Amino acid sequence: MIRYSHVALMIPLFEPSGKEVSECLGATPTSIRESKIHLRGSTGALEPHACYTWMLDSDKDATHPPTVRLHALLDKIEKFADRLLLLDPKYQRWIDILLHVTPQHPHGIMGEFDWITLPPEMMGRMARLQLKLSYEVMWFNHPDWRMPWYKRLFRKLSKKEPKLPLPSRHEP
Repeated sequence: MIRYSHVALMIPLFEPSGKEVSECLGATPTSIRESKIHLRGSTGALEPHACYTWMLDSDKDATHPPTVRLHALLDKIEKFADRLLLLDPKYQRWIDILLHVTPQHPHGIMGEFDWITLPPEMMGRMARLQLKLSYEVMWFNHPDWRMPWYKRLFRKLSKKEPKLPLPSRHEP
């Protein structure tokens, strides 16, 4: 079950508005994401800091496979492709595919894998746009999670009985 996902063009910003990137691309972001982090300050102590990312999401939602969503995003990006290539190199850019999912079975993740296969045509489009691709799947507990039977058995067997003092052997 997918809890959250996005397929988006990501461009980290140096200022919170994203105005410079939007004007250069002639495009409006879907959102400007704020991320709160801690960085070491001049004193060496951790200090709160906010980072901002210009995001342009795919028009397709999570009901579509990642490659369909990526195809829709590339169609959207190609409208301003020439301006994207002229964007100042200080602005890194990539396509981010992120999935937050739960395991298929309540007893855990064992044996579950996820991957993405891109057709050569799609890889060529991304290469022409000089875009990297980041694909990440994060697994979370199943809503009905329960410990597998063998782990419950091992836990029960590993519980140590309280040690009783050994009887002393006193001979009369």
